[in-house]
Amino acid sequence: MASSREETLKSALFGKEAIRFEIPKYQRAYSWGRDQWKQFLQDLKDAESGYYLGHYLFETHDDVCFVIDGQQRLTTCVIFISAALDILAAYEEYRRDVNIWRRRYLLDAELGPRLKTVPYDNPLFQSFIVDGDCRRPSVFNTQSEKNIVEAKEYFVQELRKAEAPEKIAILVRRMENAVITTYEVLDRGMAARIFAFQNDRGKPLTQLETIKSFLMMTVYMKGKNEEEKNSVVDEIDTRFAHIYETIMRINVDEDDVLLNYWRSRNGFYADDALSGAKNELSKTEDQISWIKSFVRDLGSAFSFVEMFEKDEGEYPVRLRLLNNMAYSYPFLIRAWLAGVKYDSPLFVSLMHLMENLTFRSLIRGGRADIQTRLNDHLKRISDEASVKVEIGKMVEAIVNGWWGYWSDAEVERRLNEWFYGNRVDNYLLWQYERSLYDNGYVAPVSAKEMMKNESIEHIAPQTETGGDAPANGYGEYDIKESPENGIVSGGWLNCLGNLVLASQSQNSSIGNKPFAEKLDDYGRGILQQQKKIDSYAEIGTDGSKRWTVGSIKQRQERIVKWALTNWDVRKAVE
Repeated sequence: MASSREETLKSALFGKEAIRFEIPKYQRAYSWGRDQWKQFLQDLKDAESGYYLGHYLFETHDDVCFVIDGQQRLTTCVIFISAALDILAAYEEYRRDVNIWRRRYLLDAELGPRLKTVPYDNPLFQSFIVDGDCRRPSVFNTQSEKNIVEAKEYFVQELRKAEAPEKIAILVRRMENAVITTYEVLDRGMAARIFAFQNDRGKPLTQLETIKSFLMMTVYMKGKNEEEKNSVVDEIDTRFAHIYETIMRINVDEDDVLLNYWRSRNGFYADDALSGAKNELSKTEDQISWIKSFVRDLGSAFSFVEMFEKDEGEYPVRLRLLNNMAYSYPFLIRAWLAGVKYDSPLFVSLMHLMENLTFRSLIRGGRADIQTRLNDHLKRISDEASVKVEIGKMVEAIVNGWWGYWSDAEVERRLNEWFYGNRVDNYLLWQYERSLYDNGYVAPVSAKEMMKNESIEHIAPQTETGGDAPANGYGEYDIKESPENGIVSGGWLNCLGNLVLASQSQNSSIGNKPFAEKLDDYGRGILQQQKKIDSYAEIGTDGSKRWTVGSIKQRQERIVKWALTNWDVRKAVE
């Protein structure tokens, strides 16, 4: 049974004092940002002849309306009212209106809060929005908490620009008299079917949200009886409530997690989780069991990503610094779902291999397609034993040169070419820096600082100092008779041997200094690779230290030898 009508926000929703609204736990949290708040406020200002505030879908139970569609707009309306009342409360002539509006939209003495948001954000919402406690939290537990607080702060800031309180009151009245359409259903089956075809103004549904509504709709269409339908939908509710909480604690886009989970099931070329899930489900005889398994494993995938993102162990940190998890997440999630324990040596070996393969892929660049090589290995993982087998096969393929683009010979060739601007130049030199210390060393400068593009310094500067490099302690840049002996003509300027990590401030300060001054600066620095530059310098006939092609070659050989050992793929199977 359902009903639909067109009324105003005040008459259709908040004029009914016996009704309160709640955001179900399986809904996503408050996600609107500055663009949506700005548009919302501008719409109110422009709506002199009326304002349409959209369509709302509710699942009604006794005195509670669960907001199925329209929760972002409804939550924004309540936040806007809270901001407006904070300002109008200071004016005696608006005290009566403020009390009416507060009871109507925020807190009814008998019914309680008129709107409750998702459980994990509701305590903050009630204190900051409903109760009007304007003390800004020092720490936010979720991104949505931050969105709620910043939404109110934005509205307060913008409303204070009004010339008179009556202008604020006009906007409040426009909002409560805005035309809306509503649709109420008495069961979640109907709600799920309708929501599957709805969208929220200003914020398109993510694939994750769309796939959730599709699964719920399918349950109500294919479930055997009401008991099974309600049981499975409750399970979906619980799983997605956990997923939405997890989303707020990770730095990975929710649809990226969904895609990586889908690829972990179907391979690297499964690019559309929504279409793929619909297609796979349509061919499944027991669709309810498929949905339960899918949602369970999807929730586990989000839990895995959160655990991985927080792990400060060697290989999780290295993989995150490489900032390219496209190859790793499908493998790691598949192994995790196959039952391989996260803290096991086998899982560490898999992370080690993924870091190595990612590094090899990035150092090479170009359009070489490593996913094709990896795809069959990914799809063959089914349990702990198969993980070990596939790691061994991938290592063997690289060691024996079957994967030529990512072989040791190719890595060595790339290491000896122009390296400045390579996607892993900072990463390689940061790992090299760590290797120069004893185990347990904690660098005095963070990896995040060192991974900036600005942190690569040319020892022999890119521009000859004063137009006379030898006079400033550097070898000749261009030698016509023997080009290979020139720093530039020999192709040594941008190679690894001439590159060193430097903080951004240090990089700009040492610039094109003569080598003697630069060497002094390195000696007083905090990075070991800078301090060791002195050991590669040549001694000139006048006893001064010089940075020449010979110096660069010697340092180049040392770094390349270290890199080939550091990224020896055989270590993944030791």
